[in-house]
Amino acid sequence: MSPSRNIVVAVRDSNNGRRALQRTLSLARPGKDSIHLVHARRLADLMRVAELLVPRWMNSDAEEPDDDAWLEALAVEARSQGHLAQAVMLSGRPATAVANYARENGADLIVVAGPRENLARKMFLGSTALHILRTASCPVLVARNDPARVYESALVAIDGTAVSKRVLAATAAFFPAARIDLAHAYRVPEEHQLRMGGASEQAIADARLARRPDLERDLQTLADHLPHAIKHVEHGFPESVILELFNRLQPDVLVIGKHSGGALDEHIIGSVTQFLLYACDTDFLLIA
Repeated sequence: MSPSRNIVVAVRDSNNGRRALQRTLSLARPGKDSIHLVHARRLADLMRVAELLVPRWMNSDAEEPDDDAWLEALAVEARSQGHLAQAVMLSGRPATAVANYARENGADLIVVAGPRENLARKMFLGSTALHILRTASCPVLVARNDPARVYESALVAIDGTAVSKRVLAATAAFFPAARIDLAHAYRVPEEHQLRMGGASEQAIADARLARRPDLERDLQTLADHLPHAIKHVEHGFPESVILELFNRLQPDVLVIGKHSGGALDEHIIGSVTQFLLYACDTDFLLIA
């Protein structure tokens, strides 16, 4: 039996939170996975200072606003459907607070809902979601489509590096019933030298074809626990190959890995990933 998971849901307000929660409920297992509905108030500390400076008699007749009510209501909604859910109010910069909370609590997934407006959803992610994507130490799901729509298909981009194993493991864990298309784009290392040496286009095409069977075998071995996945090994630049497959297949979610290295890399998603994030108008699962 698979172990329980901790899912952190980053919520901005009640509407944004309900959309993020609805997507989360489609992935979480009732009574097994723990859902943490997390909201961070950027100005919480400043508000506390202001409360100390403003004389209390000025607001003596006013009722204290219950800022946590809407967040707790979301948790109650999840619990009414059999889920393990709790509301958590944090203070500080939202993206940093959410990423730190997820790290400290061993989160297996962070869910962030994208902007509701159609144009904004297509063109922007928002600084909070982008910062979480860059700094999170666990997979992050950006929910941009209708959260009531079940994930029936996933396009998974892999490159044969170590992160590919984590990408495939997350795909199997979160989308067990979806149609899976695995995409691997490759380039022939010696192609440039062949072209500079005056080789014909046919010779270059033959070099590409000669490399393909080895890559297909490697992909088959890498994805042996996803026997029904459809495999696409295509020559070309990753962003071009994956975008073409995305436009042709129209998957419900795109899954891709984030490569990390030095201190600077921890704050960079990667040029290919960031391009696809904006070019592919669908839900997006980024694997750290």
